[in-house]
Amino acid sequence: MNNTDLKKLINFIEELSWVLKSYKDLEVNELLNEIKLNQEIRNSLVHNKNLSHGYDDKSRLIGILPGLLNDKKLFSLNSDLIEFAESAFEINITRPEKRSRYEIIGLIIMELFESKNTKVLGITDSIQKLANNTRLKTKLRSKKNSSNFSWNKAIREITNQ
Repeated sequence: MNNTDLKKLINFIEELSWVLKSYKDLEVNELLNEIKLNQEIRNSLVHNKNLSHGYDDKSRLIGILPGLLNDKKLFSLNSDLIEFAESAFEINITRPEKRSRYEIIGLIIMELFESKNTKVLGITDSIQKLANNTRLKTKLRSKKNSSNFSWNKAIREITNQ
């Protein structure tokens, strides 16, 4: 290494040490994790993929459901919530006539949280599509009034779209 290169290296190390001292409170590992997370989010948005940073299907489903289940146009009666829970998630709610709307929603969420049924998690993408698509909700509201409506069939149709 010649003398000029050695001086450049010494200057670089000095400047690097000043920079590091000025950012001594900065947690480098946390910063790197945040950058990686932001990159993953950007990639998922660009490529229209589901986010996978620590959220499994159960977490996603539990995050989506409160807003969807609270849609009073789609689930106008408590019996609509109960029918959905039974047919989509195989959740049996006891004494439904004595429960409030919010209690039923809470029971559905907690049953899913504690569930080991992996079949239920297979419909997460369909539920997410339904929750995020106003036109699809409107279509389901009108179909729901027909006598041969089935949530299982509706979810399969959403899955195939």
